Amino acid sequence: MDIAKGVTVRVVRGKKVPIGTTGVVIWFGDGKYGPRVGIKPAAGGEAVWTDAKNVEVAGADAPAPAPQAVLPFGTDAQAQATLQARIAQLEARLEALEALAAAAAARRAAAAAA
Repeated sequence: MDIAKGVTVRVVRGKKVPIGTTGVVIWFGDGKYGPRVGIKPAAGGEAVWTDAKNVEVAGADAPAPAPQAVLPFGTDAQAQATLQARIAQLEARLEALEALAAAAAARRAAAAAA
């Protein structure tokens, strides 16, 4: 839903109006630097004014949230098992590389001695 008069919005950025302020749009129009909104805070008090880009639709007027991404692991136990298996693979690869490095050092020492 677009921002319009009567829609509930929440401030999500900006400096002058505290982030998290929610309220109903009482005015929507063009300002000197682009669209602006006047908001009557839900907590009461005087109306506040900010750029339209600083607010998003909130409450019952807000669009449904996008579905959350599902991790490929499944449960926490499966994730832990997958990570432990990957760690074991990497440790084995590290041991193989260390053995190759030791063998190369021994060959260099033998060649230098000859």
